Amino acid sequence: MSDVWEYFIKHNDSAECTICKKRLRRNGGSTSGLIRHLSQVHKIKHSERTNSLEVKKDSSCNIERFLCKQTMSHIISKLAAVDGLSIRVITRSTFIRESFALKGMSLPRNEGDVKNHILKYYENVKETMKNEIKTEVAKNGRFALMLDEWTSKSQRRYLNICINGNSSFFNLGLVYISGRCTAMAIHQMISEKLMEYDLCLENHIVATISDGPNVMKRLVSESPADGFFCWNHAIHLAVIVVLYSKNEVVVSESETESTEDDEDYQYDINETFKHAVNHTRKIVNLFKRSPLKNACLQKYAIEELNKEVHLIVDVKTRWNSMVAKIQQFLKLKTPIKKTLKYFELAHLWEQANIPILEVLVNILNPIKEAVEALSRRDTNLLVADAVLSVLCDQLATIDHFISKELLESIQSRISSRRDHKLISLMKYLRDADSLDSSNVPKRELRAYAEQLYGRLFNTINLETEPRNENDLLEHGNDTSFGNKLKEAIANAKANPNKSKPNHKVFFRKEIALYEVSKSRTNKLENLYNALLSIKPTSVECERTFSIAGNFCTKIRNRMSSELLNALVILKSYFLKPS
Repeated sequence: MSDVWEYFIKHNDSAECTICKKRLRRNGGSTSGLIRHLSQVHKIKHSERTNSLEVKKDSSCNIERFLCKQTMSHIISKLAAVDGLSIRVITRSTFIRESFALKGMSLPRNEGDVKNHILKYYENVKETMKNEIKTEVAKNGRFALMLDEWTSKSQRRYLNICINGNSSFFNLGLVYISGRCTAMAIHQMISEKLMEYDLCLENHIVATISDGPNVMKRLVSESPADGFFCWNHAIHLAVIVVLYSKNEVVVSESETESTEDDEDYQYDINETFKHAVNHTRKIVNLFKRSPLKNACLQKYAIEELNKEVHLIVDVKTRWNSMVAKIQQFLKLKTPIKKTLKYFELAHLWEQANIPILEVLVNILNPIKEAVEALSRRDTNLLVADAVLSVLCDQLATIDHFISKELLESIQSRISSRRDHKLISLMKYLRDADSLDSSNVPKRELRAYAEQLYGRLFNTINLETEPRNENDLLEHGNDTSFGNKLKEAIANAKANPNKSKPNHKVFFRKEIALYEVSKSRTNKLENLYNALLSIKPTSVECERTFSIAGNFCTKIRNRMSSELLNALVILKSYFLKPS
């Protein structure tokens, strides 16, 4: 009997391949088609002399021979995290199963086993991240900590924790919040998560960055690390206060089941722009709800712009979406007029609205561009300070009362969140002759620099410290005679003339040398790089929530917190720029 039947199951007039489950017809009991299938599809060659099968070896020199093969866990994790496929789709897909078979792998048929492959690879990625973080800490790298809360579709609250170095970024994942979350509880969550990566809040974290709720303000006041609040959030609040008016909606008891703490509001744009914006929204909705009118609009758009350009529906409470809607509307104003005229709706067009919309775009577009610049991953506090300076100058040049109000509101909000001492120190370390306009005395800057350096760099290596209370008792409170004897001998051998190093005196010498030479020493370079890790916004957490929202949807709302956290970290790791 031929060895070919080791790879096939006999049926009446066909044979089923045990590798890819494909059925092949047999004519008169011939196995030629089966041998050809094994050779061409599975690279298993039939030896006519021995009537046996052997794996075909590629004698050509190919670079793939020298590359590391991807494991099944790696491929499954990438399908789930990067491509967003659910575990059920991966398990039940015939194409994916056949693709694994071509690689000589057998995909599990149980969804739990596929999930275990993802969690297993997540643990490997976590170890890799720990090693990368450890390497950066060994090079005197320090991190800024970004925090924010998010509620999933399944009504579960999570705390996202990210750390950002001067030139690196690590997403530490989502921590499930069960019940009420106080500042002390958040502090405990942060400490435990940092401990998983061999980090300490006091010695490795320069500052914590959040959007500024009261619980975060309380956390900052009790945390050893400095606190910094998101500037993008401040700009958003400033625009909302000036551009919108918030009016309470009267809701009858029969129409609501909300608690006493809930509030229902409607947002109305400023009266100056209200009619123009609402009328523009009405025309946009007219085209969005009629495929016939939109087809006609696109015909005129192709004639004028040589391409299709679609109108955008905005969100009433999102000013940045309103800017995008108006910009697109102004770009299509001629095709819109022609289309309305064609459908005998020319009376809907109001030419007087166009100058008002142009003024609104001229005011809000610089703010939008500034927010996008602040949100970039390579933006630090020095860059952010320059961006806001240019934004304020631009708003000051616009001759409109709304622009003046926005300028005052933004300056007020940013000023309340701007750490003048921190930014002044960064400018001072960048250029010894440059000081911030806040006129922070040099003496205060030196004292602040001494404090930061002492907390971040002039500390005992955490690996040599006792890990728990039992170790502390064993090493610190051991009063046995043997230890007393060793201590006495060590003190007798010590050089009495050798004084202990004075941290403050040493650091003042570093500052004095810097002011004379105008060049940062190694110690000041480490401090400067640590300060550059502080970002002006907590936008990285918002990116994480967008990723998590794509995994935990209305359909996949029963996803476990463990798997959601693993997928978020894996996607961040896979998409991390090399």
